[in-house]
Amino acid sequence: MPRSLLTNDEEQARAFLDEVPAAIFKGASGEKTIASAYRPELSSRLHLLAGSPVLFQERIFGAEVRAHLIGTTLVSEQIASDEVNYQYSGAPTFFSPTTVPAEIEEMCRAYQAMSGLAFIGFDFMVTDAGEHIVLEANPMPGYDVFDRRLGHAISDALLDLLQAPQPATVRG
Repeated sequence: MPRSLLTNDEEQARAFLDEVPAAIFKGASGEKTIASAYRPELSSRLHLLAGSPVLFQERIFGAEVRAHLIGTTLVSEQIASDEVNYQYSGAPTFFSPTTVPAEIEEMCRAYQAMSGLAFIGFDFMVTDAGEHIVLEANPMPGYDVFDRRLGHAISDALLDLLQAPQPATVRG
């Protein structure tokens, strides 16, 4: 994982930002938040942290991969863009179906088993050297835009999962 700091303390944020070569930041919330690249000219606004916690994270450069694990089906897409938030930048962005290395898939499955979630989304950055660095696991992943680009593979897997026979539960 990249170095990260969740804080609402200005001095902690300044110390962290002095340590990392580049950073991103986003609100800490149960709602979708927008990650942005941190720029030195934003330092005059760090006093505003007192009102709301923010996640600062070391910026990892490379392609983004979103992997959705639905039951036993793993569906992934690579997103190539020079921007932190390709959805809002208007910068050229390239999408392509991809697979993750077997050891990464195994770790996703282990996390899924530990969490008990049948449907989970993982966000990775893939460096130019091919290293997969996990950014986060999403317990309620948004998937509609990925699904459309991937020919509804996620919806198909969800439908299969929902229609599969479920083991009986014992009520006490």
